[in-house]
Amino acid sequence: MSMLESSLDTVRDKESFIAFLGTFIADHEKNGANWENRTLNSFLQGMHGWLEDMDLDDFYKRIERTDVTRIQMNWRVFADVLMAAKIYE
Repeated sequence: MSMLESSLDTVRDKESFIAFLGTFIADHEKNGANWENRTLNSFLQGMHGWLEDMDLDDFYKRIERTDVTRIQMNWRVFADVLMAAKIYE
C-alpha cells in the first residue's frame, strides 16, 4: 500500500483531510508522471467521469466502508471547496 493510500484511510475530520491533501500533493510532485490525469483539465474530467459512472453506494461496499453512505455526503461542501480553490492564493 502506498503512502497516499495509507493517508486516505486516516481521513476523518478537517485536520486529517488537510494531511491527506498534503500527501496527495506530494505524491503528484513525486509521481505525477505516473498519474493517468496529469493536468488540471484531465484531472477534473476524470473526477467528473468517475462521479457520473460510479455507483457510490456499491463503491463503498466493495472497499468495505460501511460507515459511509450517500446520505452522509455533503456535496455542497465539496463544491464550495472547488470554488474556493479557484480563487484562494
